[in-house]
Amino acid sequence: MDGDPLSIEEALAAIELGASIEGLREEFLRRRLGTPEERAFREAWKTLDPSKRADLERGASSFAAGICRLLGERRGGDPRIAAVLREWADRSKDYAAFDALLCHFRFPGRERLLEEGRRLFPSTLTRHWDV
Repeated sequence: MDGDPLSIEEALAAIELGASIEGLREEFLRRRLGTPEERAFREAWKTLDPSKRADLERGASSFAAGICRLLGERRGGDPRIAAVLREWADRSKDYAAFDALLCHFRFPGRERLLEEGRRLFPSTLTRHWDV
């Protein structure tokens, strides 16, 4: 069942070419299931038991978080990367996306994102975010 995984470096290169974190997360799941085609993936997903689905979801979430962290560390300040992270943060409410954005970028609407992040996550995880 474990197909050829998508590497973080491949994902970062794909982001440079316009890929979204959501699309890369989905590709990660398809590759892990060994089903590159969307329809085959949907069919295979239906047959998985809940614990295997949960394991795959955790792996995909960890993969997306790794992308977010590295984008912040390597490309902090780049408005294109901020937009990619912002889209993912808005869709997923992923702590790693909020953290990368709020630690490494300045952008319009940052204060709103900061407020939302502080509502979503415990203060022990958000204390280092500055206004």
